[in-house]
Amino acid sequence: MDSADNLADVAIQMPFNTIDCRQEELEQSIDELDISIEDSESVTLKVKSNLELKIQDCLEEFYGLMNNMVDELGLKNSHFAVAHGMHHEDNYSTAADIAKLSCHAMENSYFREIVKNQTHSCPSKEFPEHMYNWENTNQLLKEGYSGIKTGITGSAGPCLSASIKKENFNVVVVVLSCCSMDSRWFEVPKLVNWGVKKILKVQ
Repeated sequence: MDSADNLADVAIQMPFNTIDCRQEELEQSIDELDISIEDSESVTLKVKSNLELKIQDCLEEFYGLMNNMVDELGLKNSHFAVAHGMHHEDNYSTAADIAKLSCHAMENSYFREIVKNQTHSCPSKEFPEHMYNWENTNQLLKEGYSGIKTGITGSAGPCLSASIKKENFNVVVVVLSCCSMDSRWFEVPKLVNWGVKKILKVQ
């Protein structure tokens, strides 16, 4: 199936250095507010409002950059409108476009390092003795695959953009609207084997 309504799950990983909206800039914006410290409730509301505007500005810049990339990569059936990965009528793509985007993303060495990790851990900033642990939901990483991203929405169903090196070919396969969560781990290897066989016949 070559259509889906949500690309944010895949795309949100891409622009590592494109959005320069750092925490210190948000904190600096608080200092620039002209507010009375005596009115703590007013201070809280104004700070919150200012931070929300800063974050929204960053998100709008993110959407703009991603949609510029859509044009640059020739993704004719894709558009970015949200960064949270959930359903949005203006956030859509196709399997073909996601495959092109995935190939482009895999050219970035930092991106490749991230998407191949099966687990990740980091300490809490507030409680350094506490560790946060994440486990990648891409079960194919255990089978020699190098990425890329799982996803699911009510409209798009269980999805996966997967990558693997097979017979000296770097292969990317995208499946959307799978019949079940687990079917992705069976259908993708079949498609990889089928595609590689077709390429070898041509050669």
